[in-house]
Amino acid sequence: MPRLLLLCALAALTTAAAAQSASFEGRVTVAETGEPLVGATLLLDGTIYGATTDIDGRYRFSAPAGDYALVASFIGYATERRDLTATAGATVREDFALAEAATEVGQVVVTGASRRPERITDSPATVQVLSGADLQQYPGVSYEQALSRLKGVDYVRSGITGFGINARGFNSAFNTKMLLLTDNRRQVLPGAGLPFANMNPVIKEDVERVEVILGPSSALYGPNAHNGTVNVITKDPRNSQGLTVVAEGGMGGADSEVYSARGRYAQAFADNRVAVKVAGEYTGGQDFAFTDTVYVSVPAPTPEAAGFDVEHLRGLAELYVTPMAETDVILGYSGSQNSYLGVTNLGRNQIEDWTLHQAQVRVVHPRVFAQAYRTWSNSGDTYALQNYAIYTATLGQDSTTAAQSAAFIDKSSRTNAEIQGNAEFAGFKLIAGANYELETAVSEGTYLSDTTGVGIDFEQYGLSAQVERALVPGLLRFVAAGRYDWQTNYGERFSPKLGLVLTPSAGNSFRLTYGEAFVAPTVLQQEIFIPSGAVGSTPIVIRGNAQGFTTLDTEGNTVIVDPLSPEAVRTLEAGFRGLPTENLFVDVNAYVSRSDNF
Repeated sequence: MPRLLLLCALAALTTAAAAQSASFEGRVTVAETGEPLVGATLLLDGTIYGATTDIDGRYRFSAPAGDYALVASFIGYATERRDLTATAGATVREDFALAEAATEVGQVVVTGASRRPERITDSPATVQVLSGADLQQYPGVSYEQALSRLKGVDYVRSGITGFGINARGFNSAFNTKMLLLTDNRRQVLPGAGLPFANMNPVIKEDVERVEVILGPSSALYGPNAHNGTVNVITKDPRNSQGLTVVAEGGMGGADSEVYSARGRYAQAFADNRVAVKVAGEYTGGQDFAFTDTVYVSVPAPTPEAAGFDVEHLRGLAELYVTPMAETDVILGYSGSQNSYLGVTNLGRNQIEDWTLHQAQVRVVHPRVFAQAYRTWSNSGDTYALQNYAIYTATLGQDSTTAAQSAAFIDKSSRTNAEIQGNAEFAGFKLIAGANYELETAVSEGTYLSDTTGVGIDFEQYGLSAQVERALVPGLLRFVAAGRYDWQTNYGERFSPKLGLVLTPSAGNSFRLTYGEAFVAPTVLQQEIFIPSGAVGSTPIVIRGNAQGFTTLDTEGNTVIVDPLSPEAVRTLEAGFRGLPTENLFVDVNAYVSRSDNF
């Protein structure tokens, strides 16, 4: 009986909510051909209510009754806006035929360059954008592979699923000079300090867009936004409902192959005030076999017997709740399990079942953003391939014992918290924020100096502010930003950024910016500790340099080695972005940079 009453109550609430709502439906097509436009966005302006079109170009969603402006948009097509009135219980039907328009390139809205929404032509930085539609046209299994198409992006492959991203030179498979973000989470491995790369839990079908900001961005984002920032925004389940399933595969040459199955499901409830999404991926294959000629086994020529199987399992789940108007609370988890041959600075690792996890809660309001998230990993049965070769070929251990002896243990974690607010008054637009980070590196003495069994803690604090003002309304505006950072080992850093944006006509802008940024020494660079034999009775140790140390040269003289300092860059940049003539979009920039502690 209690269950029956509960079901009746729920049914009554649902019926009441439906009676106060209106339905919106219709179809979006290409004006020139009449073909359905798949993935177009329909949104009631200024609200959370909307949807994307299905394979037939159709959309449908519900919202409370009222007066609205319904906006239909798709990158590369002219946006249409219609004012309408929706009455309770009624269905509003609106069809759109969007015309192709090269001029819409300048209308792409980005958030990463100034941490607030603005047209790409108004941005005070060089920004490249990949939309979700762009990604679906790219045949690769991950969104990261599509970044190789962007102007100004350096891209390196280290396997069928391995990659490295950088900008403005000095790229490598271990690059830490580009900050990777997904929904405001730092995508950096705790402990090792390297980007997630192919351990990233995000799947291609859940990416709304990718913004690549070229040049120094530490004034807004802090450490490692040195050469630029990759800002990934995933899809809001309220505007991208439904089920997506993808399967693909192929040969990569040299006996390599890759195959992948991915799926995503999103659904909104209670007039879009509650929504969920889940996504998953399995990618496997055989990497191209290669002989490691860079990292030579010791003692040579010890065979490494590398394994080239690749396997990635990824998943995510998020819950969106809107407890009050204009306020979203989002709870999310994402994780991956990975096996492949990993290239490192000190040789190759046989990655075996390395798991990576992130859990996040964020609160989003037009004036306030707050979040807390935790990142943790476990290296599973990973082992250093070079050491494994020594234990098997030189010491005669069996494969199981050798893998245990050469174990690469990582059980590190990181906790982040951040709050940011914005306000406008007297013609000024202000943004201010603060963040805290606690990283605990745990290797159990296998590659870091935590040989006592106690992890190594690193704390980092940051304060940032940005002010923007129109010096000549509609023509010239000024942007200034600065950030103060403090970290346990390298101490204080201040990162400024100044910019002028001249907009002589709509969709055309000239910009002049000056910025400073830094890349922090990784935990690996600061605390690595690996015994590597001896010369006579003198031990040889590969060690990090977090605090500096004293040693002797070959003649017995005392040598004092200063601790590592962050690498800093100062960049002056000028550029133009816009539409000088119809159907011609131009984006050009020139810059000069100077680095310290390179």
